Order: sequence, then C-alpha cells, then structure tokens
Amino acid sequence: MQKKTEGICFAISAGICWGSMGVAAQVLMEDSGFTVGDLVAGRLLGAGVLLLMFEHFFMRRSLLKYFSQPGVAKDIPLYGVLVLLTQLTFFLAIQCSNAGTAAILAATIPVFTTIWDIFVKHRAPQIREMACTALAIIAVVLITTKGDFDSVHSL
Repeated sequence: MQKKTEGICFAISAGICWGSMGVAAQVLMEDSGFTVGDLVAGRLLGAGVLLLMFEHFFMRRSLLKYFSQPGVAKDIPLYGVLVLLTQLTFFLAIQCSNAGTAAILAATIPVFTTIWDIFVKHRAPQIREMACTALAIIAVVLITTKGDFDSVHSL
C-alpha cells in the first residue's frame, strides 16, 4: 500500500509540474525576455545534472557503467537528441501560440510513440493503446480549451 500511495503522490506531482511548466514558460518568454533556447538549455542541463546526482548519490551506481554497454551507449545520444527536439518544439509552440495550444500538440506524443513502437516491433496496435491515446488527446483538448475551441490560436 505504501508503494501505491507513493506512486499516486508522484503522479500528482508530475501532473502539477507538467501543467505549470507551459504557463511558466509562456510568462518567462513574454514578460522576462527568455528565449526558447534559454529555456530548453536550462531545463535539459538542470534535469541532466539532477538525474546524474540522484543516480550517483542515492542509487549508488557508477555512471560509467551505462557507457560500457554497447546497446545503451548508442541509445543515450539518440534519446538525448529526441528529448532536445521534443523540448524545443514544445517551447516553440508556446512562443508561436500559447501554453494551451502547445499542450494540445504535446498530447500527440503518445500517438507518435505508439506508432514508433508498432513500426519497430512490427506488430499491430492493441485496442488498449489506441483507446488510451484517443482518451489522452480528448482529455488534454478539453482541459486546455474548456470546451471552447475558439481559444485555440492558429499557428
């Protein structure tokens, strides 16, 4: 039960952080003169340092072991570039429109992840995957627009 409660707390915290991130980014770009590059660099550098510190100090794992595994060593730069592009496009969407529209666009990430997984593993999509992806997109659209689709600006 403790693990379940911990998981629920982490999920709620993640939702709060994700939901406030877009709005905070929009305010920083509009009112404080931050650029998309500033925000992406700061977020990725900060997250990378925090994750490495957590891995080293709390998990007590050697950071070099990941680079000695051939499969992992080649995946790290690939995932790094993909995360960079994801962050960059999200913040550019905020800059060009607003945080709500960017959140709607971010809801398409599970769609592309599922398509990639299906393509790589050469398998048919599961009904559960399709349903979850559709529900996620519908939920984000309804939350960000509050049902008023006129609030979505065109790019």
